[in-house]
Amino acid sequence: MRVTRKENLTSYTSAIREKARLKTLPEVPDELFISGNGPDEMLEIRACRRKEDWNPPRTVRYQDTFYRLEACNEGMPPRPFRYTLRKLSAGVMGRAVLVYKPEEAPVLAKK
Repeated sequence: MRVTRKENLTSYTSAIREKARLKTLPEVPDELFISGNGPDEMLEIRACRRKEDWNPPRTVRYQDTFYRLEACNEGMPPRPFRYTLRKLSAGVMGRAVLVYKPEEAPVLAKK
């Protein structure tokens, strides 16, 4: 697949626009929303900054639980990055697993 100059320019422009927008946003702790129970449990993480390498489908470990990263969407400031994760019944730790350890205590909420 060949990438055109227009696609490169669009990608470059959107990256610059995102960096400029992020400079105006305060750095705040992530918000975590948990919904459902058991195998239907979903975790939504709302963040003020993009998480590196968080591209679906990836496996993410938070505390002692494994999740599958289902989607990445844009939301509203001050946390415009939304990550939707589905709880896995079992997980295996490996090099490809992303470990989520927020630097600040996240804000927990029920949906």
